[in-house]
Amino acid sequence: MTFIERALTGGRPDSIEDDVLLPRRQDYHHSPVDWRDEVLYFLLVDRFSDGLEKDRKLLDRSKLKAARPDIKGQPWSWQLWAESGGSRWQGGSLKGILSKLGYLSAPSSASDPTRTAITAMGCRTSWRSIRDLGAAGI
Repeated sequence: MTFIERALTGGRPDSIEDDVLLPRRQDYHHSPVDWRDEVLYFLLVDRFSDGLEKDRKLLDRSKLKAARPDIKGQPWSWQLWAESGGSRWQGGSLKGILSKLGYLSAPSSASDPTRTAITAMGCRTSWRSIRDLGAAGI
C-alpha cells in the first residue's frame, strides 16, 4: 500500500503525535559516495545540436561570403553577429540532444584517450516563458 493510500484510508488520529505518516521512497538511485568521480555536463538546449548535421553542408571557407549573408542590409560583421546572439534562436532541440547521447556517454577509446563519459547531464530550458502572468501568476 502506498503512502497516499494509507493516508486516505486510515481513520482520523486523535492527535498528530499519535499517527504521523511520512512518505517513504520505495525506489531511488543512491547518491554517489564521492561526487569527485562523477562527470557532470550542463548544456543550453538551443545552443546545442539540432540533430540535422548530416543533412547540412559543411562550411566552404573559399565561399565565406555565401555563408555570411547581409544582416538587415548591412554587410556581415562579427560585431553585429555577436550582438544578435542573445535574442536569436540558435536551433538546438531535444532530438539533437538525444542524437548525441551515445557520444556523450561513451568512455575514452584508443583514438581519443582524453575523453571522459558523462555520468549526469543538466539542461537549461529552451522554451519561452510567458512574459507577464500578472500579480498572482495566473
